[in-house]
Parts: sequence; C-alpha cells; structure tokens
Amino acid sequence: MEALIRRTKGSTAREEGKAEAFIEAITYCRESRYQPVGLGMDHRYHNGAVCGSALVHEGSLIHAAFFGMDEDTQRSPRMASLRQRREHRHL
Repeated sequence: MEALIRRTKGSTAREEGKAEAFIEAITYCRESRYQPVGLGMDHRYHNGAVCGSALVHEGSLIHAAFFGMDEDTQRSPRMASLRQRREHRHL
C-alpha cells in the first residue's frame, strides 16, 4: 500500500501496477469469521491468489495482513522465522 501512497523516484509504473493488482485481488476474497481467544472478531480471507486475516474490535480494524499465494502450490510463502526477523530489527 505504501507503494501507492509514496511514489518515490525509484518506483515504477510496473511496481505501482503490481500493488494495485494485489489490492484489487483482496476485494475478491471469500471471508470467514471466527471468535478469537481474546477480544474482537477474527476475519480470514482467501481466494486462491491472496490470503489474509484481520482483527476487528468494536467496529475498528486493529490489524490486517495479506499475502500473495504461490500459483503452483496455492500456499502462502512461509513467513521468516523469529530469528531471521530479529536480524533485521534496528534498535
């Protein structure tokens, strides 16, 4: 989404087009709702090209994350491990 908001010198029309296509794909997801362990409602989305989830509490979006699906396996790429993510953390 930031690619659409922050159009820097390095961004290209192709990159912006990919971001727009990804956001468009999200609008075609099927939604399932689940009661989480804590507060709010867990919304999960999937359409074969994109998967994601969102936590909504009292009508406010708390968190949302969407990922592109691998076309061959219909799986989301694995998220980096905690150790890998810590290595990129700047304190």
